Amino acid sequence: MGAWGPGSFDNDDAMDFAGEITSPEDLLGPLTLESPEHDIDAELGCRIIVVAECVAAMRGFPSPHLPDALAEQVTGFGRPSQSLYLHARDHLAAVLERGELLGLWSEGDPSEFVDAVHELIGRLNRRASHVPPGPTPKKKPFYEEEWFKQTLCCFCNTPLSDAEFASVDAKINDGQSSAIGFSAWAHLDCLNRALHHRYRMRPFSMHPEDVGEDDTIFEVLDARPTLED
Repeated sequence: MGAWGPGSFDNDDAMDFAGEITSPEDLLGPLTLESPEHDIDAELGCRIIVVAECVAAMRGFPSPHLPDALAEQVTGFGRPSQSLYLHARDHLAAVLERGELLGLWSEGDPSEFVDAVHELIGRLNRRASHVPPGPTPKKKPFYEEEWFKQTLCCFCNTPLSDAEFASVDAKINDGQSSAIGFSAWAHLDCLNRALHHRYRMRPFSMHPEDVGEDDTIFEVLDARPTLED
């Protein structure tokens, strides 16, 4: 019986592919989806996840579970092109939306698998070391203010701090004339743990430094992935 687990490298298909990667060109092969109807079987899903892990490592945020041999290879790959970055995360989202892997995990409890993919998305969302910071805003964003960081999460009742956050609006309506509602803030991880896996949220970064200006992202995703900017 082969290895099977929720982590990016917890199964044989992923480890087999990780052992085949010797150059950045090897990362392009799994990024082959041409339409929303394209099937993503379990093997392809595992390969897409490995590609996303390599891209996260190339951006400076490797998984602690990255196999040593692969980590050594990725160190020499340099930074990922915008095309590779965007195609990797777009394919990763497709694995969660319609991949066979999610279907297999959904036969039991898919939470560990979904959590693992969301953790990977979180690393892909971090500002890469090679991406220069944008211009300093004239006014500090509210989420950088100390009062906001001290705001309590409505799920765990601890300060939001610097964690990813979400706004929560809830209403209970009895179907007649009365309704009870509230608005609050929450850690994104706390909110996701409270939701069914099909409704969990982990939006990708849309910083212009990562995705380009205007409609560049759509032009890049409409073309085949490349290693060139």
